[in-house]
Amino acid sequence: MSIYASDGRELVLPPITLNDAYQQAFVENINSLHKLLVQSSVAFNISANTSAEYEERTLGRLGSVVAAVFGSVFGQPPADRYADIFEQVSIFAEHLAQDHIFADGNKRTALRASVAFWRTITYR
Repeated sequence: MSIYASDGRELVLPPITLNDAYQQAFVENINSLHKLLVQSSVAFNISANTSAEYEERTLGRLGSVVAAVFGSVFGQPPADRYADIFEQVSIFAEHLAQDHIFADGNKRTALRASVAFWRTITYR
């Protein structure tokens, strides 16, 4: 996918690396987004899964996905693993949806979180 500047030049958006603080903030934002999405749905009652243990496990699993995509893995930064930010964010969405971190709303959360992240990065 390409994005073009107003003068017709192609803009290259390289993959990014998030430090630990940004990763943690991203994890917490995804979890909050998920809660909002599921609460607005009548398909599933999220209150059954709000124990501290469930919350801790969910945050840990989210952290694993975020760290794997936006952090260095075995010393290899994202810039060495992904061609551009679009590939990086699409891999993130795929992992978030397929890992079934939440009891309900995995695909909705993956889509919304990815679009929000992409828009935040591209509008800097």
